Amino acid sequence: MINDFYKVACMTFLMLIIGVSVGFGQVYTMEAEDADLTNAGVNASGGGCANKSGSGLVFMRGTTAGDGDRVLAFNSIDAPSTGKYTMKLTYFASKESKLELVVNGGTKTVLSDFELTGFCYEGPSNVYSFEIDLNEGANNTITMSPVEGVTSPYLDKLEIFSTD
Repeated sequence: MINDFYKVACMTFLMLIIGVSVGFGQVYTMEAEDADLTNAGVNASGGGCANKSGSGLVFMRGTTAGDGDRVLAFNSIDAPSTGKYTMKLTYFASKESKLELVVNGGTKTVLSDFELTGFCYEGPSNVYSFEIDLNEGANNTITMSPVEGVTSPYLDKLEIFSTD
């Protein structure tokens, strides 16, 4: 009986640890700097920024002609079922920012209205939440590009949660 008690206690403890580290309802998480970056203009940086979550940040500019061909891709997103999910993008922005978002090669959506909180060394990050549709399986891709003429926010992390 005591062995059974310890087994149940250990399993409960492990489930709590896993739930806290992955997040209940969370189906995907990735640091922006670990995603696929296309073109030399996209770079990971962030040394000295204590408020970032990982090792760096991604900044794609957007203010210069040609910046729109820069792409940040989150690939192999594994959704347990086809349906709606909540995407949470952690970012920093000190001036008006926009991003083009494409899910699974679909229609471009321009994300705007990023709250201006400053750079990563000036204060905490913000989270932009947006509802997306994903297909069942690990073949989902989310791409982000700057909107030409407008700066992009500094991207920190992408998380996806089930809406159930």
